[in-house]
Amino acid sequence: VSLIPNSTFDTGISGWTISPLSTATGTLTFSPDDANGSPTSGSALLTKNPGVGLFEVQGCAENLLPGVYTFGGKIRYSSPGTSVAYLATATSNAPDCSNLTPLYFSAVPGDGVWHALPAGTGVPIGNDGGIGIKSMALQLTIDSDALGDPVQAYFDDVFLRPTQLSTLTVLGAASIHGRAGSFFHTDLWILNHSYTETITVTPRFRCFGIACGAVSLSPFWLAPREQRLFSDVVGNAFSSPEVAGTIELSWDPSLASISAWARTYSPTAPAPTNGTGIPALAPSESRARAVFIGLASNGGNLDAGFRSNVGVYNPSPTPANVTLLLSDDSENPLGTASHTLAGFEAFQFNDIFAAVGAGGTIAKQSTLVMTSNVPIFSFVTVIDNQTNDSSFLLPTDDEPAP
Repeated sequence: VSLIPNSTFDTGISGWTISPLSTATGTLTFSPDDANGSPTSGSALLTKNPGVGLFEVQGCAENLLPGVYTFGGKIRYSSPGTSVAYLATATSNAPDCSNLTPLYFSAVPGDGVWHALPAGTGVPIGNDGGIGIKSMALQLTIDSDALGDPVQAYFDDVFLRPTQLSTLTVLGAASIHGRAGSFFHTDLWILNHSYTETITVTPRFRCFGIACGAVSLSPFWLAPREQRLFSDVVGNAFSSPEVAGTIELSWDPSLASISAWARTYSPTAPAPTNGTGIPALAPSESRARAVFIGLASNGGNLDAGFRSNVGVYNPSPTPANVTLLLSDDSENPLGTASHTLAGFEAFQFNDIFAAVGAGGTIAKQSTLVMTSNVPIFSFVTVIDNQTNDSSFLLPTDDEPAP
């Protein structure tokens, strides 16, 4: 179901108007040529007049509610020279699609046959992004540098609709230099499980500390069964050197499923490296209470032994009041630390033993209990002070104290 009226062009082109973002002229007419060959339906035929620029028409989705929106459709056109036909989206802070800001677009090959575009991820409306957006336009577009004959393209079964995206969360991603020549950086692998569907993945990085904000990449497509590697994903893809934090990968689960895996390691190849594998976590892996075992500390001496860092991430807009209780191997409390996570904030307690006031403790089997008023993601990294090798610890469910 599309939020744009008359998206299948069964009997005409009512509801579609020339976009104010057009920089060229043309016409919009109804064509009986239907993408599915139906004798009772048709398509929208755009004809762009000769000249440089883009001609586009649009339908408007008004009074949008908070959420994430996707778009797609079918296009048929023959490409003369440098022309291209595509679907585009634009957002507005007005309810009627005036004062538009262009957003994303998706194009098809110009080979004269119908092509179905994979759903493109739109903009988050409300919540942690796109606040103030009230409407969104779906635009049927021809863009050309051709000065000769008119250019034509057919559009059918277009849509703009809300979707409940699924999200995988990768904790402990980094691109940061540390002590003793270490360079902790993260490689990320993503796989599209489908054998038939191309899907759109939207990555977002949130570095430790709310002041860092979020860095979002433009959505990218994964072809059926495609696996993609992002080397030093934080420093390269997200252009965020000397920080660490959390990566979120969002996609439309109605099309396919994805899996992801990361490795954070030091130093840079081809030198021998030490590091740890990091799984991508489903939302169900967030917890309001959890326990970690095997935390270690060398009493503040970084020339031998181990150190332990604790990371937390709040995947919701609700503030999370996080408390950490560290105990020795006999369940004697060593101290507590706390932090209030804002919505979608990532944070790290460096050297948790020092953070709870037990910096002089030497241990290899301490226990940490995390509690929060809302479910959050949490992890522990235990690092060898001599080799910079690390172990990534995920929590397990814990019973409340009697």
